[in-house]
Amino acid sequence: MQSRPDNWAAVFAVPHITEYRFLIGGSEYRESDIQGTPIIEKPLMQEPCIGRCCTGSLTLAVRPHANETIPKAACVQAFCRLKSRNGNTVTDWVKQGKYWVSRRSTSGSLVTLTCRDGMMLAGRTYLDKTQYTVWPVAMADVFNEIVSLMGVTVDSRTIIETGGDYRVAYPNEDVLMSEILSMIAAAHGGSFVMTEKGELRLVQYPDTDSPIQALGTAYMQYTPLSTGKKSISRITLTDSADNQFTYGNDSGIELAAGCEYATQEMVERIGASYSLKSGVLFVSDGALSNGVLTLSDESALQGSVVVLASKTGLIGRSFIPYELSGTYLDPLLEVGDTFSVTRKGETILLIAASISIRCNPSFVCDLQNGVADDDEDEVPYVGAAELQAKRYVSTGKSYFGNRINRKEGFVSELLHDGAATARLIANATTFSMQRYHDGAWQDCIYFDAVEQKYHLTGDVTVEGAITSVDLATSGKTVINGDNITTGTLNAQLVKISGSRDFYWNNDNIYLIDPTSDQRQIRIGAFDGTNLGIGFTKDGGKSWSTALDFNGLHINQQDEYSGVMLTATSIAFPAAADGTVTGEKMFTSNVAAYTGKASVAPTVASVTGAPEGMTVTIGTALESKEVPITITVADGVTLGNADSLNGVLSVNVTSPVVVTLRINWCKVNTGAKGADGKPGKDGANGKDGTNGKDGTDGTNGYNQAIITLYQRLASTPEPPTAVITYTFATGELAGDMGGWSRTVPDGENACYTTCAAAISKEASIAIPASAWTTATKLVENGTNGADGKPGKDGTDGKNGTDGTNGYNSAVVHLYKRAESAPDVPASALLYTFATASLTGTLDGWTQSLPDADGNPCWVIQSQAVARTATVSVSVWAAPIKLVEDGEAGAKTYYQDTPPTDAKEQDLWIDTDDNCKLYRYNGTEWQSVQDMNIPQILEQLISVNTTFSVLQDSIESKASSTYVTNQYDSLLKTFNSTLKQTAESLQAEFEAATQNAAGSVDTKYSTLIRASGDGVEIGKSNSAFRTLLTNERLSFMQYSGSVATEVAYISNKKLYITDAQITNSLAIGAQGKNTFVWAKTSNGLSLRYVSAES
Repeated sequence: MQSRPDNWAAVFAVPHITEYRFLIGGSEYRESDIQGTPIIEKPLMQEPCIGRCCTGSLTLAVRPHANETIPKAACVQAFCRLKSRNGNTVTDWVKQGKYWVSRRSTSGSLVTLTCRDGMMLAGRTYLDKTQYTVWPVAMADVFNEIVSLMGVTVDSRTIIETGGDYRVAYPNEDVLMSEILSMIAAAHGGSFVMTEKGELRLVQYPDTDSPIQALGTAYMQYTPLSTGKKSISRITLTDSADNQFTYGNDSGIELAAGCEYATQEMVERIGASYSLKSGVLFVSDGALSNGVLTLSDESALQGSVVVLASKTGLIGRSFIPYELSGTYLDPLLEVGDTFSVTRKGETILLIAASISIRCNPSFVCDLQNGVADDDEDEVPYVGAAELQAKRYVSTGKSYFGNRINRKEGFVSELLHDGAATARLIANATTFSMQRYHDGAWQDCIYFDAVEQKYHLTGDVTVEGAITSVDLATSGKTVINGDNITTGTLNAQLVKISGSRDFYWNNDNIYLIDPTSDQRQIRIGAFDGTNLGIGFTKDGGKSWSTALDFNGLHINQQDEYSGVMLTATSIAFPAAADGTVTGEKMFTSNVAAYTGKASVAPTVASVTGAPEGMTVTIGTALESKEVPITITVADGVTLGNADSLNGVLSVNVTSPVVVTLRINWCKVNTGAKGADGKPGKDGANGKDGTNGKDGTDGTNGYNQAIITLYQRLASTPEPPTAVITYTFATGELAGDMGGWSRTVPDGENACYTTCAAAISKEASIAIPASAWTTATKLVENGTNGADGKPGKDGTDGKNGTDGTNGYNSAVVHLYKRAESAPDVPASALLYTFATASLTGTLDGWTQSLPDADGNPCWVIQSQAVARTATVSVSVWAAPIKLVEDGEAGAKTYYQDTPPTDAKEQDLWIDTDDNCKLYRYNGTEWQSVQDMNIPQILEQLISVNTTFSVLQDSIESKASSTYVTNQYDSLLKTFNSTLKQTAESLQAEFEAATQNAAGSVDTKYSTLIRASGDGVEIGKSNSAFRTLLTNERLSFMQYSGSVATEVAYISNKKLYITDAQITNSLAIGAQGKNTFVWAKTSNGLSLRYVSAES
C-alpha cells in the first residue's frame, strides 16, 4: 500500500468523495475538462504466475484547453484525493500513475487518449545498448543498466539477489529489455510492475495472511471462480533448451515461467523455506517458529546454517480465485496487496491481482484473481506437431555451447568453469577460431579476405603428425618426420586425412563419389592420354571432357545451368586518413549458361554495401550478361577510417538460385614516394616464324530458349508429348497440352515453362523431360489503396418527386391473465393517424388494464405501409410485463396495539405521545426517536419571526398548534405555510416594483432578489437555490463557478446525479405504481396496486 497523507484515514472513515486531476503535457485537466469516466487498469496477473512485466494503462477523453495541443507521446500523470461530503476537509493529492500517450482518436473537439505506463519503455532491444562485452554478467548489474536505459527509478522494496546463481548469460541480439526483466522476475518468484509513483517494483507472489484493508460488504457482486482455496505446490523454471528445473509436488497449483538463467538451487530458494547448497543450510526467517526450525530433510542438518533476510518460500501459499465488481477500495491499495471481504457471514482473504478503477467520486473498482487450468491428459501424449517444433533450432538459443544469432552468425563456445575460453565464429564476413585472452577475443586461425589467405597466430600443434613453428617471421618451415620435404613437395601419393575419396598420385588428382566409386572426377591425364578435367559415370570405362586447353565442354546430353561473376574481387585505394579520393567505379558481370547457351540471369538484389558505396543492377547486355556496377563516392570512409574489407552478396534467382560473392577491400596508402629513374630500353627481339594454318572447326550449334505460357487456377503440368522446334522459323509442331507461345488473357494466374533447344540440325525434337517445372509468372494482385477523394462535382438537376414513403409504427396490446393468453385470432385494422385498432381484440386493450390480481401480458406487432391503414395479423409471443408484488409494510395510527399485524408493520401510539413501534413478528418494539419530545418542546416555546422586505410576515408556533395528535399539528402548520407563501409572493412583487430589485441589507445574507430572480441561501454557501419565472434551480458552487445540479421546470424534475437511499416509486399518488427498492441481494422492481 502507498504511504498515507496525515489526515487520509480520518477522511476515509467518514462520508467522502474522491476527486481527480490529470497533468497532460504539463497542463492540468479537472472534471470540467473530462468527458465520461477515466479508466485506470492495474494488472499483475489474471491467474497465478511469475515472470511477468505488467503494463498499466489509462484511458480518458478530454477537451484540450483553448490554443493548446496535446503533444505526441505526452506524459500523463494522474492524482486523486479524498474530500469530506461537507467539503470542509480534503487530503493531499496522491499519485495514481505516470503514463505516456500511446494512441489517440479525435471526435470534434473531444480527444480520447490511450496511455501506457513506464513499462512500455522496456519494449526495446537490449544487446545493442548494453555496455557489457564479457558475459555472463551479474543479474543486479544488468537490472541496474536496464533501469538506467528505461529512465525510471526503482521502488525501495525491490531487492535483486546476488551470487553465482544470479547471472545473466549472453543475450540474443533481438531480445527485449522486458524479456530480460521477466526472467529476472521469474528468478525471484515474482513479476515487475510500475507503481503509482512511476517506479519499477518487483512484486513477489503475494501471501494472504495479513490483509491490508477489510472491505466487509462494500461491493456490488462477488463471483467465486473455483471451489475453496488453491495452494501453490510446485515451482518450475524452463530455459530455451527445454531444461526444466522444478521443486515441489503436484498436489496443488504449479507456478511456471521461462528463465534462461535458471538453476535447481534457484528454484528451491523460490519454493522452499530452506535449501541446502554446498554444505550450507539457507533458512528464511519465516520458516522459524519461536526460534525453532522443523526440517523434512535430515541431510540438511549437515553443515552450517545461514538465516536469510525476510523471505518465505512460495510453496504452501494459498489464494482464492474470484471476481469482484462495484467495489469501494482504498485508492492507496496497490496490485499485489491483500484484503478481505465478508460474504454470507464468512471473512474471505483475497489478492488484488488485477484492479480496474473507474475514476469517479465513489472510486468504484473491479478486481480479479483467476485460476490456471489444472486439467491434464490421463494418458501422456505428445502430438507430431509439438514434437517437430521441439526439434527446431531456434535463433539465439544455446545448444551445448552452440548458438546462431543475427549479429554474429554461428558461434560455438568452449566453456571452462562456466565461462567461454575459446570459440569458433562463422558468418558472411568472418571465419575465425578465437581464444579469450587479456579481456578480449583474439584470432588464432582466420581467413583474410583482402589477402585471400588463412592466418595462424601463435603456436599450433598437431599431435602425432606436424609441428609448424613461427611461420610468420622466420619464413622457414620445420617438419618433424620424413614424409614432406621442405621447398618442393615430392610424393608418389598424397591422401587428404587418409581419405579414399580425395587423393593425388603422379598422374591425377582423384575425386571419388562417396556413394558410388563408379562416379569419378580426375584432374590431369584423366583417361591416360588427354590432359584436363574429366569425369566418368561407369568406373573409367568411358570418359567425358569437362575442361581442357580448348575451353569448357558441356555435355549435349545433359543440359546443366550455371552462373558466374566476371570479377569476384575489387580493391581501391584510400588516403592515409581513410577517405576515398575521387569517385571509384567497378563492374562485374553476371554470366549464366544453360547447356552451351548463354542466357540472361535474373539478379534479385545485391546486399552488404556499406555507407558510401552504391550498387546498381543493369539490364542484360547483348552478350546476355547482367552488369553489376559498384560505385564508391568521393571522400567517404565506408564507415571506418581504417583499412576495410567486406563482401557483397549477389542474389541470383534464375537460371539457378545461388548467391555469388564479390570481395572488396579499401587499402589506405601512405604519402606518395618519389618517382624512380627510367630504366634502360631493352634490345629488340627477333621476329618469330609464322604459325601453321589451323584446321577447319566443326559446324556450330543452333540454340534457342523456348518459353510457353498458360493460365490456370492451379499449377499445370508441362507438355507431355514430343514437340518439334524449327530453328529457322521458330515454329513448334506437336500437342502443346494447352500451352501457348504468348501470354494468354484471363483472370487466373499465368504460369510459364521453358526448354533449351541445342542442335547442329535444322530442327530438334524436344522431349517432355526437357521442360522445366511450371512456375507462376503473374497473378492478379490485391486492390490498391483508395485514391484521394475527387473534387466536388457540379450540382445536379432536381430529381422527380419520389414515391410516398412508408408509414411505420410499433403496436402494443395488453391483457391480464393467470397464464400467457392467445393473441387475437383475426386480423385487425390499424390507422396510422389515430394509432387506433379496430376489429375483434379478444380481450386485449391498447392501454394498461387495471390490476385484478393476475399478471399483465404484452404483445407486439410492426405496422408498415404506404397507405393510411394496414391489416395487422402477426403478433410476437406474449411476454409477462408485470405482476403484483408482495404487500409492503402497513402503518397503524391508533391508541391500542393492533392485533392483525405482520412483521415490519409500524404502529403510532396516539395514547402515548405518538410513540413509534415496529412489529418483529412476535411483539411490538419501540423505535421511538428520543429527540422528538425535545423538538415538540422547542416548537411550543419558540416564536419564529420571518421579516421579508419592508413588511413583516409573522408565523408563530404556539402551544395551541401542538397537541398530542400529529394530524392537528400538520394541518395547522401547513395552513400557516400556505398563508405565508401567499403573502411572501405579494410582498416580493411589491418590493420589486418599489425598490427596482433591491433588498434590504439585513435580509441579504439569506434572500437576495435581482432581475435574474430570487436567490435563497447564504452568499458564501456552496449550496443555494435560485427561483425564476421559468424554473427552480438548485446550484452547487465551487468558488465563483456555479453548477446547476438539479432544477424543476415544465412539470418535470431534472437532476444530474441522484442517490436513492431506499426506494423509488413511479406513478401518481393513489394510483398503481412501480417501485424500485433495495433488497439484501441487490435491486428489485415491484408493481404495487392502488388497493394495496
